[in-house]
Amino acid sequence: MKEQEICSGESEERGNPEKTAEIIDTAEAPETSETADKIEASETAGQPMQTISRSRYILRKLSIFSTVITSVIILSALIILILFILGINPYIVSTGSMEPNIHVGSICFVNGNVAFDSIDKGDVITFRAGDETIVTHRVKEVTYEGLITKGDANNTQDISPVTEKNYIGRVMISIPKIGYILFFLRRKTGRILCITAILTLLLFSLMPEETT
Repeated sequence: MKEQEICSGESEERGNPEKTAEIIDTAEAPETSETADKIEASETAGQPMQTISRSRYILRKLSIFSTVITSVIILSALIILILFILGINPYIVSTGSMEPNIHVGSICFVNGNVAFDSIDKGDVITFRAGDETIVTHRVKEVTYEGLITKGDANNTQDISPVTEKNYIGRVMISIPKIGYILFFLRRKTGRILCITAILTLLLFSLMPEETT
């Protein structure tokens, strides 16, 4: 009789799908809840990590960029200083009288060490025309009165010959477009923006990198 009761009890449990479902649900519910919590926690923890890694990446790139720009600025300043000591001065081209050989916005490096007597026909020289005007034109003729000059884009020669008194030097090389930057930096707004940019780049270059 006892065996039959046990068997009948087991058969009732097997034959009752609701009880079986309850047993399965109660057994699986803790695992499902715990797994969901882990997934949610990992997703929540992953978002700040991604944000931090992106921030570090951006800061690292800005630091590299600022270091490069700062190095270029310092190197350019040193080169100009050395050229100035050697008697080579930069001048900005503001008109198109020497087009197409020297464009507007170019910067010309003029060697003041070249003697006036050594200038020949075809040389491009820089000289003063009046008290404040500085001109860069090509020598068309060498005479006893001085150097006859003319802009490559002009139809007529310059009125007055260039003498040793108003002669500055001979053009060594011209670099296009750089003069526009110097035009901008000569303004008060340009100087303020330049100083601000340099200080910002220096700040980024000096920032320590974060480590984990």
